[in-house]
Amino acid sequence: MEFTVVITEPQFRNRGHFRYDLARLLAGSIESLGHDCTLSRNLPDPGRMNLIVGGHTIYEEKHLALFQSPQVRYGIIQTDRLLDVGLPYGPEKALFENFYTPMLQGAQFIWDFQASHLPRLKELGLSARRLSIGYDPALAYLPPKAERDFDFFFFGQVTPHRQQLLLRLQGRGHGLQHCDDQDPFFRDDLIARARVHVDPRWGDGAANPSFTRLATLLTNGYVVVVEEGGDLDGLEDCVVTAPTDQWVQCCSDTLARSDLDQLAETFHQRFKSRPMTECLAPLLEELQ
Repeated sequence: MEFTVVITEPQFRNRGHFRYDLARLLAGSIESLGHDCTLSRNLPDPGRMNLIVGGHTIYEEKHLALFQSPQVRYGIIQTDRLLDVGLPYGPEKALFENFYTPMLQGAQFIWDFQASHLPRLKELGLSARRLSIGYDPALAYLPPKAERDFDFFFFGQVTPHRQQLLLRLQGRGHGLQHCDDQDPFFRDDLIARARVHVDPRWGDGAANPSFTRLATLLTNGYVVVVEEGGDLDGLEDCVVTAPTDQWVQCCSDTLARSDLDQLAETFHQRFKSRPMTECLAPLLEELQ
């Protein structure tokens, strides 16, 4: 089959670096399975099966219309955060209902990394399959620097829950860096300079980690300290975990380990034994 991974990137919608990482991973794995795969920004290819990454960022009719053409076939890699208590609310609710829901309804298939999202999608009458995350060498482009000059790094949205934990960590005197919507070029430099990466959960109602973030870090040999409470989909032996009340201390203890480089390599090899091609192949076979 011939595929195009379409990264939707409308103006003023942020966190494109996550979509770039996921697109790189998907395209590399699809090609490793013997299929042809191209990349596109915003524009689907009517001659191919389109995999949409970031469909929840669409907020204009002109963008939605590109995918609603009868000539366009597409599936959605669903990465929007669907809260445990229900669907998005507040300002995001209108965007979800007016733009993303029609996108989902028009998809030939929906894949989601979060098992907890499947019943939320079912509430909308949508059938989705879980896609697990795995290793592909296409994502191995970001090795750690030989000299890393600060302690901890987090990239992603800083919610009130995350801010509380990160401030506590910083209050211990640790060097902490963060970026949310920085250009991938600069984000990647910060990733490579950090000794340890941290992954506090989003907050109440959304405890699962970003599997794209974990894949990027584990593929490239970084240690990640994850706050417990979410579904790690079998990655528990690839990361350091701690409950909320022990997470800050666990971060400090992990940083102080004398075998930090060996720990990173152990986690990297464990993740490497979980090929993304094996996660993706059964779902691709269903499309043929």
